[in-house]
Amino acid sequence: MPLPTPQPTPRRSLTRRASSRSQLATRCANVPGRRSAKTALDFSCAAALLKEHWEAVTDAAARKPDGDYISDPALLEAIRSSINHESVAYRFCLPIQLLGKVTNPALDSLRLQKKRGDPTDVTGWDARSLGRKVVAPFNQEQERVLGSSNDPYVGNPMRIPRMVRDDPSKKDVAG
Repeated sequence: MPLPTPQPTPRRSLTRRASSRSQLATRCANVPGRRSAKTALDFSCAAALLKEHWEAVTDAAARKPDGDYISDPALLEAIRSSINHESVAYRFCLPIQLLGKVTNPALDSLRLQKKRGDPTDVTGWDARSLGRKVVAPFNQEQERVLGSSNDPYVGNPMRIPRMVRDDPSKKDVAG
């Protein structure tokens, strides 16, 4: 049975999920309007989510500078390894992929590309455009902490349809 064709999700507005930990928007909710299903992401909503979460994190860190926000040492090391990688594409990878998933939870966070012309591909998306249009400009506002790229996924490391562990085409990167 084929997957349903995504219906147009015109405009999106921020929605909030009540939580004892925070009142941050966690996704963009579908609202009738002008968007097409082809895009799969509302970049203005993604930018608003990124800004809102960044402000919450920096405010929390200012109030509690010695706070330990990630208790799992392996996860902490994986994050540090990613955002401090020698390749700019890998430094941007975690923020871009997570922002895509937070913006639209139906998307596959390991996907980097949408299958062109395949209406059954409902979890694919254009991660490169999110990086170029939302994350890179935001990074420039934050003193280019991830690097100076205006298009972080333009190079070879992210020219794959989906990230997989031990990808044979990525011999320079473990895992």
